[in-house]
Amino acid sequence: FIGFWNFKKEAIFSAGKIYEDVNSATDALKNLETQRARFSLQMAKKELGLVTEKFNLWKKFLPFLNQFSGLLETADTTTTASIEITKDLDFLKNNGVQLIIQQKGEQLVTILKRIKENLQIVAKTADHQKIYEAQNFLDALIAWLNEKEPQHLLIFFQNPSEIRPGGGFIGSFAHITLTQGGLANLEVSDIYDPDGQLTIKVIPPKALQTVTPNWGARDANWFLDFPTSAKKVINFLEASRIYQDRGINFAGAIAINVKIIEDLLNILGPIKLSEPPLTLTAKNFLEEVQEEVETKQSKGILKQITPLLFEKLNQLTPSQKKELIQKISYRFVNKDIMIYFHIPLLESYLQSLGVGGEW
Repeated sequence: FIGFWNFKKEAIFSAGKIYEDVNSATDALKNLETQRARFSLQMAKKELGLVTEKFNLWKKFLPFLNQFSGLLETADTTTTASIEITKDLDFLKNNGVQLIIQQKGEQLVTILKRIKENLQIVAKTADHQKIYEAQNFLDALIAWLNEKEPQHLLIFFQNPSEIRPGGGFIGSFAHITLTQGGLANLEVSDIYDPDGQLTIKVIPPKALQTVTPNWGARDANWFLDFPTSAKKVINFLEASRIYQDRGINFAGAIAINVKIIEDLLNILGPIKLSEPPLTLTAKNFLEEVQEEVETKQSKGILKQITPLLFEKLNQLTPSQKKELIQKISYRFVNKDIMIYFHIPLLESYLQSLGVGGEW
């Protein structure tokens, strides 16, 4: 009896430790600290193993304990699945960009499917609503990535030096084409190019009518609510003959503040442009971009630097990846990066994460 009483006290103590470790893992995952989350879960699994070992010994003498066997097995299975999720998230955090650039979409989709399968296991004991939302998001994302037809995304380069409600003037943008999750093509264009071939005439908002008689993509970043601005810019681009004649529709857009490119240059080092001969650094990048705006003489800085940055992103060292993740996390919090998706399930989940730029 005394021995069982001591076992009961030890089990209660272990349950408290397991609870703390799981909570610590949850907090870590919220901050994308996948390694810390995995360590906490491994500690929980170790403690659970010790409890299970003693429990199996005692149930030989006290048969009524058998009714709790399923509970321990479920806890062990759930913890194992959670650890596997953190491993996959950690891999995607460090290598997701490379998988896309290197056209390894199949591997990306395989990892996402594995995360979804493990989420189904975790759902038995976790917050069902949050797991349900994550599963719906993964379903929609996997289906989109698996589309046989090329999928099109936009990157808006927002310049905060020219203030716009949506985050800054979109002087340039990138058109990304994905084929089953892999980067198939990248085109960077001046925002005035599609506006020059716009097939529709739209009266701008009243406040803009003194600036321009015709509304276009160049001034569509007009709403504080980024999803509204993104949809408007996309509508204008799709109406331009550049994209209309090719039947191109955009699934979404990622807005990035040009300060993020300054962050990248801090991490990756200087980049040399050929025409005009120019070395861009973190210190002179914004100055050069602003000079383009003020003199209205396009040097094609963003058009030239974007593919070079993608090339360098494919060659990041582990320490550079870690620094980049920290920078990107900071930029998301400050809405220097915002994401909009036309697919409702993807868009609603992104907004729940606070990265949609909604007002």
